[in-house]
Amino acid sequence: MRVSELMGMQVVDRDGHRLGQVRDLHVIQDGPQHATGQAALQLRGLVAGRFAIGTRLGYAASSIDNDRNGIRGPWLIRALVRRLHRHARYVDWKDIVSIKDSHIVVSDSKPVFNAPSQ
Repeated sequence: MRVSELMGMQVVDRDGHRLGQVRDLHVIQDGPQHATGQAALQLRGLVAGRFAIGTRLGYAASSIDNDRNGIRGPWLIRALVRRLHRHARYVDWKDIVSIKDSHIVVSDSKPVFNAPSQ
């Protein structure tokens, strides 16, 4: 299966609750080395929800990348991205149970953004 085939697929949990469509993929470069000397890319997870523009532009990071906590950028962009991504879920690749023709079944997911600290 190609990565492009995952984009737009419906994501559901084991109980059949819809988490949204695949909107973004989390890929890191730490696989086996190619002949060129560069490491291969590995798919680590996906973002499901209604929107993903914030993750694509690098504003969202909290659940996806533990090195960066929260959203980066000016407060207005942070507020907009948090609002747009309030229902977005991050799914680790290891939590994918099955991939079928029209949907992906997952065992676990977590919010793209942690709850705001109070």
